[in-house]
Amino acid sequence: MLRFEPLEYDNSRILLIDGDILVYRASALSEGATSPSLSFDVVAGMMQRFQADMQTTEYAIMFSDSTTFRHYLYSDYKSNRKAPKPSFYEVVKQYTVKNYFCTRWPYVEADDAVVSEATAFVDGGELTPIIVSLDKDLKQVPNTFFYNLVTGAVEAITQEAAYTNLFLQCLTGDAVDHIGGIKGVGKKKAEKLIANHCITNHDELYTAVLEVCLLYGYTERDAQAVFDCVVMQRNLPSISLSGWGVHGLTCENFPYDADQGAFNGYVYEGRIPNLPI
Repeated sequence: MLRFEPLEYDNSRILLIDGDILVYRASALSEGATSPSLSFDVVAGMMQRFQADMQTTEYAIMFSDSTTFRHYLYSDYKSNRKAPKPSFYEVVKQYTVKNYFCTRWPYVEADDAVVSEATAFVDGGELTPIIVSLDKDLKQVPNTFFYNLVTGAVEAITQEAAYTNLFLQCLTGDAVDHIGGIKGVGKKKAEKLIANHCITNHDELYTAVLEVCLLYGYTERDAQAVFDCVVMQRNLPSISLSGWGVHGLTCENFPYDADQGAFNGYVYEGRIPNLPI
C-alpha cells in the first residue's frame, strides 16, 4: 500500500469524499436494528480514520442530487439498480450533513462533484486532492491519489492511468451504471486499441472514442453520448474558488437547518454551465 512519508499532519492535502458511498456503507450496518446509532458511530469513525491515514484535517464530502443530468442523456442510466437503499440511509445522511462539511449541486452526481473539485485543486496547485471512494469511475483525474474507503489502500493516479481508465470505460461500458459499451469490443480488444493512441487530454480522448465508434458502425452522436456518460464534469462552480475556501471549515461555519433540510456546506442553486438541462 502506498503511504505518504513522512506521515505528519499536512494540510496541503484535501480529502474529497464520496458521500453517497460513505453513507450507504455506514447505514447498511444498521439494517434490521431499531436505531441507526451504530451507523452514526461508523461515519464518525471512518472520518477519523480517513484523516488519520492521510494526516490531514482538510476535507469536503460530496453528495448526489436526487436526479442527475445523465438520466436525461441516457434513459437507461442506472436502471439496473432495483434494490432499495438501507432503511436508515436518509437518517444517516442527515446526521452526516449536520455534523460535517458537505456539498451538493443540482442535477449532479457526487462523482462529478468530486472530479470537478479534484481538477480545480490540481489546476490551482495549492492542495493535493485525495479522492476517497470505492468507485473506479473516480480514477480519472491525473495527478491525484485514490484512497479506498474500505481497505485504506492508496493509488497514485498518473496521466497515463487516468486516460487509460477513461478510454477503457468508454469502449467497454460500465455494467454497474448500466452503460453499454461498443459491441464487439471487450477488454482485451480495447487494450489493443489503446496501444494505438497517445491520449493526454480530453480532446484527444474524445477523438479516439469517436474514431473507434465510427469504425464499429456507430454515429458521432453515439460517441458523444457515451463520452458524456463516462467522463465526469470538470467545470462545476468550485468550493475552492467560491471565495469561502475550505481551510478550517467545520459544520459550525454553515449550521444545519433541520426545517429546511439545508446542507451546512455549499449548495449551488444557479444553473450550471455546460450541463444539457
